[in-house]
Amino acid sequence: MGFSARRRPVIVVTGGPSAEHDVSLASARTVRAALGRMGLTWFDLKIGRDGLIDDGRRVQSPPLFALPQLLRERPWKDAVMFLAAHGTFVENGGVQRQLERARVPYTGSGPDASALGMDKAALAARLRAWGIETPPEVAVRVPLTPSSTGAVCDWVASHGGFPCIVKPADQGSSIGVTKVLSEAHLSRALIDAAKWSRRVLVQELISGDEVTCGVLDDGATRSARALPPTLIRVASNRLFDYEAKYRPGLAQEITPAPLPEEALARVQATAVAVHRIAGARGISRTDMILCGDRAVVLEINTLPGLTASSFVPQQARAAGMGMEDVVERLLFAAVGGR
Repeated sequence: MGFSARRRPVIVVTGGPSAEHDVSLASARTVRAALGRMGLTWFDLKIGRDGLIDDGRRVQSPPLFALPQLLRERPWKDAVMFLAAHGTFVENGGVQRQLERARVPYTGSGPDASALGMDKAALAARLRAWGIETPPEVAVRVPLTPSSTGAVCDWVASHGGFPCIVKPADQGSSIGVTKVLSEAHLSRALIDAAKWSRRVLVQELISGDEVTCGVLDDGATRSARALPPTLIRVASNRLFDYEAKYRPGLAQEITPAPLPEEALARVQATAVAVHRIAGARGISRTDMILCGDRAVVLEINTLPGLTASSFVPQQARAAGMGMEDVVERLLFAAVGGR
């Protein structure tokens, strides 16, 4: 694609004030290694857990909102921002909007698609409008009240009963997600989810095979290409939650997914459709449940993890791509697709 020939420096943004801080650092290590193999010049821009920027001298300088100004002050002419950070602070579109205003190219989706991907209720509504199935759900505002909790109990009773799923409306990596087995545990699950968001979603549990599928493009949605999907297997009594994602032995991830060709095609087509409907660019990963001949979409991640064991790198390897190929494509999309 030719990004390497441009020899533009790359600023790897990592860290941040989110529960996914450490995952972000691991993603950045993988990205830096690929950039080194590509012969590109790169700089680190680490965001602390407090949301302040570490300038390399261990001096906390401007807060995150001053990032475009920081770029103008540094000798990073024509640099491209590689967003290797995760979590609400960099996935809700705020950073992307600042970078757009400063005309600084960056990897991943634009402000609107990023915000939509983080807002699970808004994304579900958009997908349903386009004929993509999502789990039936109800949103509850925080602070919780006895009345709202009672209304949730009534909703669950009329939508399949227990078990059900409770989750924050705008977090990644399955943070704050609970599989609620009975009404006795519902209140605790709502309180736990409310620690992470001002809105909590309660969803009908969809039974089936959990799969996730990455999508790459070159900056234009028409070029979107689905990678080989991954089948996720966890113990029957638990979810693929944050602990299962990052603690070895709690889940089995099989890439490429050992599914019939028809099912594989359905998963990949759904992932590309969600990528396009959300307006994602460069990269995305869509999680879904295969239930018979239905693909029920759970969410889209517009800045998926890029650690050595993350889904997209796994899927890229299954497609015959190295990490350099993934990084090259994302950088090309950043400078050529905007």
